Amino acid sequence: MHEPLLSTANGTVKRLVRLHKASGRRDQQRFLLEGLRSIEAFFQAGWVPHAIYLREDLLVPEGAVWSEARTMSSVVANRISQASSASGYAAEFAIPEQSSVDWMQGGLLLDSIADPGNCGTLVRSALAFNRLQVVLVGGVDVWNHKVLQSSMGALARVQIAHISTEELAKVTAHAPLCGLFIDNGQQPEDFMKKSRWVVVGNEANGICSEVEMLCTERLTLPMHAGCESLNAAVAGSIALYHFSNV
Repeated sequence: MHEPLLSTANGTVKRLVRLHKASGRRDQQRFLLEGLRSIEAFFQAGWVPHAIYLREDLLVPEGAVWSEARTMSSVVANRISQASSASGYAAEFAIPEQSSVDWMQGGLLLDSIADPGNCGTLVRSALAFNRLQVVLVGGVDVWNHKVLQSSMGALARVQIAHISTEELAKVTAHAPLCGLFIDNGQQPEDFMKKSRWVVVGNEANGICSEVEMLCTERLTLPMHAGCESLNAAVAGSIALYHFSNV
């Protein structure tokens, strides 16, 4: 049985705080997940935690895994939390090995998505609309706290892979890449339902030229003339819904 974590000077606490940064997550190959609902979603998907932490004033949730939780003081709970208000529930998981990609199956491809909220929302939409492979070309670290929170547990149930534009260009056999563009694309009803990669680009710059060259399909969502564009997560989610086969 581990001793309670009572002081922010504790070595374990300092190590957990380092998981706030991408460099710390890379070094330890772990990430920290907060919130009872999110943690339970990972448990339900079969993930096994490296460690669980519970604020000392909270009741132990049901389930055998919570019996192994290490208690912590409010001061420690606030220190290891990145939320505006610490929930008091935290779990440490190993970052999984890179998933192999079935390029013919299709999925969601994110090109340099920088905003963690957008990234997490798009992963959540990918799961909702049965696109269970998510490939990231650059962009935000998916094990970032804000990505984890906005994905609402979806990261536990999709396959994640990272790839460079150079590596992507070398993939010779794959389902079509369908880029989402604000103009000069086909309307959603013009497409047949089949396996494809829905490509969503960077919030400010869109899909980069290297990835655009690989897109054999272009999708433009019809919008009111007074609306110039949609948020990347909103537009990507609409495209995923249109192509879904739930």
